[in-house]
Amino acid sequence: MPHGWRAHSKVTVPDRGAHLVMDSMDGLHKLSLDMMIPPDRDAASFSDEELRAMAQIVSPQWITGSVEGQLNLEKAESDAAIGFYGTLTDKTLVDKPVPPENWKHLTSGASRHEGFLVGFQLYSNQQDDPGHAQALATWQALAGEKNSSTLQEVLFSVPGGKEAVKASLPAADELVVLHGSDHVSQFMAHTLAGFNVSMESSPVDQELPSSQWCHDAYIGNLVASMEDNRDLSVDLEGALVEARGPMVWHVHDVLGKISRRKSVRMPHVFYFLGTPGHCTSVHLSILPATDQNMGLMHQVDLSVSAGTVASGD
Repeated sequence: MPHGWRAHSKVTVPDRGAHLVMDSMDGLHKLSLDMMIPPDRDAASFSDEELRAMAQIVSPQWITGSVEGQLNLEKAESDAAIGFYGTLTDKTLVDKPVPPENWKHLTSGASRHEGFLVGFQLYSNQQDDPGHAQALATWQALAGEKNSSTLQEVLFSVPGGKEAVKASLPAADELVVLHGSDHVSQFMAHTLAGFNVSMESSPVDQELPSSQWCHDAYIGNLVASMEDNRDLSVDLEGALVEARGPMVWHVHDVLGKISRRKSVRMPHVFYFLGTPGHCTSVHLSILPATDQNMGLMHQVDLSVSAGTVASGD
């Protein structure tokens, strides 16, 4: 399982788009994203045929040297995008070790989003691991600048489980996907509205932990981790905790020093969901704490998805 993702490079051209490269720390995946704002027409006007043509823009060497012989495209739809993608496999590396600086698979795709287009290429040495699936999920979840009162749905893979957790979260303009040997987490930041949103799912030593059990364990660890931090303090005396359907909701304030004489109070909201062998949590913090943004923080929803996160096969 991959140990993490990190941004390799990022270039932003005002009013034109951005180019982002991120790779997994274990070297199994590299994702290149080009977010483009068409200069003379709306992104929504691009047809499926035009998106297919964009997805087909790959090096001829990959086509001629592939097992498939051509890029067979599949349609992908999410709340944020509609697009097409396909995968090629280097026929010289089938059932063989992959030399350094080489890739066994290339997945190419293109999509239209609200206000912009995306072309991506995902280089991988494995297709059947969470890293490949989460890279595709990152592409499909890309959203442009949104009003802070909007929500977006995210599918979140549970390590060791076949089902996914579906979350409705504040729309994000940045998505960083992290993996670990004992947990999978996604981090999203909506910088314009001041949101920080993180999701984490971890295996626990309980066969079927309750959401309340997950809450108690997480908050206990959180408080212990902050005991030696003199710049932060947690106000648990004023914390609110209540059951919301299958979830447990928790809110408390964190007081942080921003200078020797000045401190700022930051609301933190948590949602916890217990699933077989795992605890999943969503953590939201925001600055400034406007009435509108505080209202949005209370609209988060967590549920077990009937489907699963695509494996990329």
